[in-house]
Amino acid sequence: MACRGPSLRLHPRGEVTIQEVAQEPLILYDRGSAYFIAISQACQQAGIVPRVEMDLDSIEATKHMVELGMGISFLPRSGVNQEIGNGTLTTIPVMGLDSIYLPTCVLLRRAQHYSPPVLSLLKLLRDIYWQDIALPRKAGQ
Repeated sequence: MACRGPSLRLHPRGEVTIQEVAQEPLILYDRGSAYFIAISQACQQAGIVPRVEMDLDSIEATKHMVELGMGISFLPRSGVNQEIGNGTLTTIPVMGLDSIYLPTCVLLRRAQHYSPPVLSLLKLLRDIYWQDIALPRKAGQ
């Protein structure tokens, strides 16, 4: 999803075109990631060359620069929920741009017992991604 800091006013109507996004300073991260590749493809399909101002190595650094008003970025929803909730980041609806969905997989070795941290992680992932994950039973259940 496209995000901006609260001080950056991209467009008064709230919704923008991908061409308007291309005029803004863009902060990107991790050129090797599937997310970066998907963003690049979306720009290429729209026939635009984004104005990349910064290319950082982590989502956290990118979020911080966007929060400071240094530009906009495309960030995974799961990585910005807290910042959107506390108002330090705002989403930017982009007309004609489909949401980017990347798969998330967890491999779990079959065992008779799973530690409480493993069970907590699986529950957290289920809550975040709203998937119907069958959690392994605790020993003795």
